[in-house]
Amino acid sequence: MRAPPSSTWHTTCLHQDGRCRVLVEKVISQQCEAERAHSDRARRGADQAASVEPERFTLDLPKILARFDGDVDFFREIAQLFIDDCPKRLAALHAAIAAGDSLAIQNVAHSLKGSVSSFDAEAAHASTQRVETLARSGDLPAAAAAAAALEIQIDRLIRELNHTFRDIEATEDVDPVRSTG
Repeated sequence: MRAPPSSTWHTTCLHQDGRCRVLVEKVISQQCEAERAHSDRARRGADQAASVEPERFTLDLPKILARFDGDVDFFREIAQLFIDDCPKRLAALHAAIAAGDSLAIQNVAHSLKGSVSSFDAEAAHASTQRVETLARSGDLPAAAAAAAALEIQIDRLIRELNHTFRDIEATEDVDPVRSTG
């Protein structure tokens, strides 16, 4: 339970006819209810994060390569930049959450949303959108829980990108055009 905003105000109210004391108790009660509601939303968000299965999904490589004009090397370069940059962005997200900075949370989530869109990763895109929306609404406990789900989705995307790199390399190793050149 939080203390009233000002002990001087609280003391003054107690000396009046008692109505102010009831008002102070109502304010404190409302603050406690708001904190419980935030905790409940955060718990629900954490439950959603825990329910996200870390199973492998498959990228639609032909669809993704079409975004890169069929340029496999360009795709690999952009994907590798994303993989290399993710730890910094996730650290920035953690720092923004720890600081309670909703604008910074929104900015990092928005930036990640643009990046994951390049790889047609719908679940990761939806997770970034959720974090961004929750931060914009000011529900930071729920945004923090959604960020945990986002990290799972990003991890899945990075694993799949690395798997795709191996598949591409295996294909290039047996490509007769490349092996005769």
